[in-house]
Amino acid sequence: MVILIKQSDKNNYVKFFSIQNINIIRLMSFIILNVFGIYFILGIAIKGILPDNLKNYYTLVYLISIIMSLLYLVIICILKKKCSIRVIRYFNLTAVSIYSFCLICLSTLDSINTNEIIPFIMAQLILAIIYRETNLILVNLLSGNALLLIFLLHSFTGTSLGILRIIDILVYSLISIVLAFLNNKSHKKNYHISVKLEEKTKELEILSYRDSLTGVFNRRYLYFILENEKSRFLRNAKSFSIMMADIDHFKKINDSFGHLTGDSVLFEFSAIVTGVCRDEDIITRFGGEEFLIILIGASKKTACSAAERLRKEIEDYTFKGVPYPVTVSIGIAEFSGNENIDELIKKADEKLYLAKRKGRNRIES
Repeated sequence: MVILIKQSDKNNYVKFFSIQNINIIRLMSFIILNVFGIYFILGIAIKGILPDNLKNYYTLVYLISIIMSLLYLVIICILKKKCSIRVIRYFNLTAVSIYSFCLICLSTLDSINTNEIIPFIMAQLILAIIYRETNLILVNLLSGNALLLIFLLHSFTGTSLGILRIIDILVYSLISIVLAFLNNKSHKKNYHISVKLEEKTKELEILSYRDSLTGVFNRRYLYFILENEKSRFLRNAKSFSIMMADIDHFKKINDSFGHLTGDSVLFEFSAIVTGVCRDEDIITRFGGEEFLIILIGASKKTACSAAERLRKEIEDYTFKGVPYPVTVSIGIAEFSGNENIDELIKKADEKLYLAKRKGRNRIES
């Protein structure tokens, strides 16, 4: 299956694997610091651990690896706080190249001493299976490691390498390249699926806070926002008000023209409210034909002005399927800091019913 990734998705993927890689390098640094540190100490302290003719070379490689590990651990702490993904990516490539070089040097020494190239195989497998990069960069790293090992072995031994040894190195490298390709393909596929799942999860989360008919927020989201605004008021003394708006004689509309017309009125009503309110205001369907609007940072006076604009817009609007003007009654309450959320809503509700008792199509605060 071919997976097409947009440029923005590709950038996000690069960011994702760059962060993963820096965590891998941090883990590698800890491992190399501990393992090579032990070998370094034992090689100096205990005679015979390292071959006498190569002891100085082994010690030098261990020492360089330990110093680089310590340096990388410090750099990683800085990079994660301040640097861009591009810098992190270049650092990752530099670090993995130097670690590969150290392992290949060890492989060269081991090959001379025991005819084994285990560190080289480890370096190739780490790059192929764990490290994340583009196929082109991985091919360059893996093939470069193989050529470097062949060059170092030839330089140290001073004689031509046997054809079987070269074949061994090339076969391990070819296997690593194939593994890298397969692993990259699988990883991209899994990443693409995880992104889609995350997007769907966010969509479902948004839908869970939306009223299915009108598209405005539902009662569940209302309490979440009101609690946030209450906390903001207690921190900054920044006031807010709420409007409880109820469509007048909505039952008559349903009974006379049917529920589909009633649904249409609710939808159009919510669209008008959205147009009148500011972007920062929160519009929710409280229940039935009642809507509760949270006016962020608004005093009672500001809320009354907004309510009057809304009342006038509704009165002047011709709703589809309703041959007479539709009106709205509105109750307003400003949060004082002394009541809880339910008490605030009750206050606005009481003002709404006062507007109803006084003849409807009016505002009470």
